[in-house]
Amino acid sequence: MMHCKDCPRKKGDACSIMDWRGVHSHLRCCSNAFILDAGKRINPGDIVLEVGYGPIRVIRRVVKKQEAIWFGIDKRRGDADAVHRKCGRVSKMPYPDDMFDCCMCTQSIEHWEEGRRSQRDKPTDGLREIHRVLKPNGWLALDAPMGFHGCEPFVREDVCTVLGYFDPDLWHITSDQWLQTCYPARSWNLSVLATART
Repeated sequence: MMHCKDCPRKKGDACSIMDWRGVHSHLRCCSNAFILDAGKRINPGDIVLEVGYGPIRVIRRVVKKQEAIWFGIDKRRGDADAVHRKCGRVSKMPYPDDMFDCCMCTQSIEHWEEGRRSQRDKPTDGLREIHRVLKPNGWLALDAPMGFHGCEPFVREDVCTVLGYFDPDLWHITSDQWLQTCYPARSWNLSVLATART
């Protein structure tokens, strides 16, 4: 677990990423830092899927900077007929097997079980579907706020349950990071980097 006071991005008493592009939340800043670091693994020409893309464009910027190709799916946004932006559920994605080199999800998994019953997705089903659309040895960068909002395991900070969503027959977790922040007082980010098993 990394506390803000020990974060390598801290400069003096200030957070060096706190005001990154007008974002004023420690959770969002730590999430952005994780995505920027993970994005260095993207190669030119890679096809990248963002699950739960929403209005924040950090992943899209990273993909563009790496000269890769971005696709996004979100259950509340997009156009069913659009090529790169789809409206859909993570457990039933309209993509063929082995299409993407990597998948990035920033602060979306905690919401997969929310909403109308017809729009809810179990995290295990969503992660299984992400595995299906990833190429062999594709990778997933995912982060979620803990102790803040979303479904019960995320609010309760139940790390064992959340990490248990990753089927060990499908995923090899290569990194997990714990970022403890001071705003909101008890919230922190769980960041996971995982490789799809073949």
